[in-house]
Amino acid sequence: MPVNRIKVELRDEFGSLAFTLSLPLPMRKLGQGTVPMRASLWETARDSRADVRDRFTSLTGSQVSRVDVRVTGVLLKEGRSGS
Repeated sequence: MPVNRIKVELRDEFGSLAFTLSLPLPMRKLGQGTVPMRASLWETARDSRADVRDRFTSLTGSQVSRVDVRVTGVLLKEGRSGS
C-alpha cells in the first residue's frame, strides 16, 4: 500500500494512547465486480483495530485505549485464480 495514502494520528487519552488511522482498505477485483479480501469493509476495518492495538502493545508495552479506523477509499488488487 502506498504510504502517502496512510495517515496516522497518535494522542494521549488519560494516560493511554489513542490512534486514528486514515487509509484505503484493500479489495480484490474479480471480473466486473469487487469482493472484499476478508469480509465486508466494515468487518475489515473493525478487525484491523484489534490488530493495531495488539501489535503496538506487544512491541512497545504501552497501553492503547482506542483505535479509530477511517476508510478513505479502496485499493483494488487483482484476484488470483482459484483463491
